[in-house]
Amino acid sequence: MKRVLNKQMFILHNQNQYFQIMTLVSDPLLLIFSSQYHAIFTCKNELITK
Repeated sequence: MKRVLNKQMFILHNQNQYFQIMTLVSDPLLLIFSSQYHAIFTCKNELITK
């Protein structure tokens, strides 16, 4: 799971990949703050990988 999330980080800048990431992470908070998805997902990724 960690490996998949790290891979997704490289393509996170592509808006089309964003919804695939949402399906993967399945976190409603990320959907609510979709305008700041990059910063939020980066923080979440750091928490998951620690």
